[in-house]
Amino acid sequence: MRNLKIKKFISTVLALSLLLCTWVSAYADSDVPQPDVAQIENADLFVTEEVAEQLALLFIRDMSESGVAAWDETTEPTRMVPMYDETGENITAYTVELTAGYVVVSAYVDVPNLFFEWADEAEPVYADLVESPAGLRKARGSAPSTEKVVHVGPLGYYLDNGTDTLLGEEGEEVPREALSNDFDEFRDIENVTPEAIEMIVESKEEAAENGGISPLAADNTSGGYITDSAAYAKNLYGGTWKCTSWSNKWESAANFAVTSSFSGYRNHCGLVAITNAIKMYGNQYNNNYIKGLSNHDVFRKVVEVNQLADQKYYVVTLNANGEYEGGTFDSTANEFIVKSFKKCGVSVSTYGENPYLCTIQNMKNATSADRLMYVMLHKYGDPYVDHHLIGYAWACLTDYTYSYPRNLYFLKICDGHKPSARALDMSRLVTDTYWEIKF
Repeated sequence: MRNLKIKKFISTVLALSLLLCTWVSAYADSDVPQPDVAQIENADLFVTEEVAEQLALLFIRDMSESGVAAWDETTEPTRMVPMYDETGENITAYTVELTAGYVVVSAYVDVPNLFFEWADEAEPVYADLVESPAGLRKARGSAPSTEKVVHVGPLGYYLDNGTDTLLGEEGEEVPREALSNDFDEFRDIENVTPEAIEMIVESKEEAAENGGISPLAADNTSGGYITDSAAYAKNLYGGTWKCTSWSNKWESAANFAVTSSFSGYRNHCGLVAITNAIKMYGNQYNNNYIKGLSNHDVFRKVVEVNQLADQKYYVVTLNANGEYEGGTFDSTANEFIVKSFKKCGVSVSTYGENPYLCTIQNMKNATSADRLMYVMLHKYGDPYVDHHLIGYAWACLTDYTYSYPRNLYFLKICDGHKPSARALDMSRLVTDTYWEIKF
């Protein structure tokens, strides 16, 4: 037990030392003008569980590419554990438990490093504590909601069962009033980039103008649409990003039909994605029949295919709350695609009985000369939630600010929302899938 804790402690110290060198803000130069922070409140700096998971995935990828950690592309999150201060009410950090190891992510962005602790093989430091007879769980994933992990400082973990006494790692009982949150002393608004502060202030001002309703996140920021991959990478991770490799053989053929153009339909992004794929084929291969059809003409043919099917590919219903549910089914979208192309006189194939995972290598292969991707998003997060679209090109952006290059991969898309190209951050396509359309 003691040797394991010493090993974890050394791992943590090495990790923190590395992070101070590689993840410190690129805007820490005192000569850089700082924006007005008077409007920034504590809640504006809070990291949600969803964002913490995405940050951990980026960290895993970077550490894997640098050779420092043994993680690879198969490493995935298995459980998110929010951890609290001594009151048991305020989240201080999240542990992202992985198929191998874990990452502890700060719950606030105004710290020198967002990643408090990590290991690529060992279990979290609190593992023995929470699996004890009095602990949080007997088996992974079965945590009672009444008990919490308290994390108040480096390697400072306790079990909170709602009483005035917390359980320490060695089984000792510790009065709640004897603990304090040591992470607070590391928080400082100067750790936040000026660009991020400006975005927070602008968002708050827009919300005030709209009666307190927060608008969608700005383009090229976390939770916003990606229209400029380099700007997005800089806004999220600092540094200077340049395109170092890519494949884009469909650019001149790209078609951008959007859902708002087709009135009377709900949750019809799948129909629009198939429409864009058909029109792109016509443009790429100079099919005069398809090129002579408008977006509405093709869309109507896609709708007709669904209407004639014994088992519908697209179904939308109104639930008891007056909300529309449904859309295009993931599992049979491949059949829908093949029959829709056939309706326009073209034979295509979609490989296999199951869709592909959106791994970087798969996406590189799929966007070669004769293929498109029908992507089905369910885990990507904002601004796309349960959304189908077409992917047609990829690009890799690289930053050389630190001791080793950092890479970000992007998938260029026709998203059915905007009549021009956008992109997806491939690192966020963890469990999302696609059907490959081969011509």
